[in-house]
Amino acid sequence: MAGIKGLTKGSRPEIESEAERFIRGATERVAQHSSTKKPKQKKFERYTFSLTPEVSNDIDEITLASREFRVNRSEVIKAGIELLKSLPDEDLMIALKKVKQSSY
Repeated sequence: MAGIKGLTKGSRPEIESEAERFIRGATERVAQHSSTKKPKQKKFERYTFSLTPEVSNDIDEITLASREFRVNRSEVIKAGIELLKSLPDEDLMIALKKVKQSSY
């Protein structure tokens, strides 16, 4: 390739010292920022439980029910728990017995 021989960076001490100050300042700002951060607290724990393929499919279908916002599988389970908690004790026992009997 003709025409690019002899290209050098050249001596630019003032620009290089300015760049070094900028880099040091950024490093110090990052260190200062990270030392003031509070450690993240875990909001959720991961659990494993068994579902039949039918129940898993039901959860997937419920996630698609909302047309206005997105709902994930965990949120469907949380909504179900909230609804179960709102049931009177008698209705809760009926729902639990129904699931217990159908799981055998």
